[in-house]
Amino acid sequence: GLCWTSDGRGGYTIEEAPDQNRGSRIVIHLKEEQTDFARKWRAQELLKRYSNFVPFPLLLNGERVNTVEALWLKNRNEITDEQYNEFYKFIGHAWDEPRYRLHFNADAPLAIHSLLFVPSENPEPWGMGQTDPGVALYCRRVLIDPHPKGLLPDWLRFLRGVIDSDDLPLNISRETMQDSALVQKLGDVITKRFLKFLDSEAKDNAEKYSEFYAQFSRFIKEGVITDSKHREALAKLLRFESSMTEDGKVTGLDEYLTRMKEEQKDLYYLQAPSRASIESGPYLEAFKARGLEVIYFTEPVDEYVLSSLNEFSGKKLVSADSADLELPDAPDAENRESLSDSEAEDFSSWMKETLGDAVEKVTPSKRLVDSPVAALVPEGQRMGPQLRAMMKTMKQDAPTTKVELAINPKHPLIIKLARSRSDRGEAAALIAGQLLDTALLSAGLVEDPRSVVSRLNKVLELALEK
Repeated sequence: GLCWTSDGRGGYTIEEAPDQNRGSRIVIHLKEEQTDFARKWRAQELLKRYSNFVPFPLLLNGERVNTVEALWLKNRNEITDEQYNEFYKFIGHAWDEPRYRLHFNADAPLAIHSLLFVPSENPEPWGMGQTDPGVALYCRRVLIDPHPKGLLPDWLRFLRGVIDSDDLPLNISRETMQDSALVQKLGDVITKRFLKFLDSEAKDNAEKYSEFYAQFSRFIKEGVITDSKHREALAKLLRFESSMTEDGKVTGLDEYLTRMKEEQKDLYYLQAPSRASIESGPYLEAFKARGLEVIYFTEPVDEYVLSSLNEFSGKKLVSADSADLELPDAPDAENRESLSDSEAEDFSSWMKETLGDAVEKVTPSKRLVDSPVAALVPEGQRMGPQLRAMMKTMKQDAPTTKVELAINPKHPLIIKLARSRSDRGEAAALIAGQLLDTALLSAGLVEDPRSVVSRLNKVLELALEK
């Protein structure tokens, strides 16, 4: 027999120890201030945390400590739903039932045994701060790290469960794990497998997935923004309302592609605080008239999603309020009165002269149907109302956006204004300014509404005098 001895300062000695029985005995001498480690509850806690799933019994004062099975190593057909749920509550320190579970084993490219759970509720409600990673890393049933940072992407921190790999060295530490290419490869395999699982669930049970998305969409969107490696797969999981869905019903980008017109090259979207504000604005009507679907993005984070997700499946995502947008001619259901081309050009020049530097240019547009005007944002100058509000909250000045003003030559207000502007100079100029204010309000570009109110009051005074 041999006796290995160390004082814990880095060195050790090995001496012969005759007359020892077969096996090993470990004797630990504790410092006076560390007597907690000699208490039963403390020893039991350590054994459960790090060695709960070893394949042989651990006895403490004759009582077995490791009573929970390593379910991730068992065959799925041998495990009941009740066992899965109990294991989830144990490993995740949870009280709820799991929403989804993924029991995944693989031999290549790595030997992996994993059991992952999605909680019923979002673990980060009401802005309570970011939670720690919830998937523990094991090597041959021995715990390496209960909250391994860098194993899975940050946006997957809502998951609970276990990942076990025989390919990891048992002496891997938290420090060396951060730089381990093997650990990164392991995390990449698990991430791709979980994304594939979610995509399958979304197709097989859309209603259940919609309930999941309502709780966990912030994590999916965070992934789209931060995880370029898995962005395309994450984009498939996005859900949103659109001009072709009922109020409260959601759809996805893959479904949008199936409904696209044959000649349609781009995917169209609009941003606003709500569905109602999108549908009451001037931008949607051009697309409805042409039977083109428009995606509704209504959350502040969507602006960052769109800045990261420029295209999907080879199709560009284009804002429906873009000044550079080209649309096919719409079928004209009514033979409505309209300014002639020369009248429309002449009126546009007058509007530009009247409005001055407040607009980049004024042009007649075929994209408007029921609205007299619309403020269009040139590509490259786009900053949505949500981001503007966020910058204002942070006491930062948002860059000035010079819009292009589109006018509708078939709208009665534009026709009357064009034909009466020379007779009613002051009133016409006020109405032109009010039309711009209305367009900017619809676009979410009005910083100070007091100027709008002041001009509106003057227009009302003139109307009463007349």
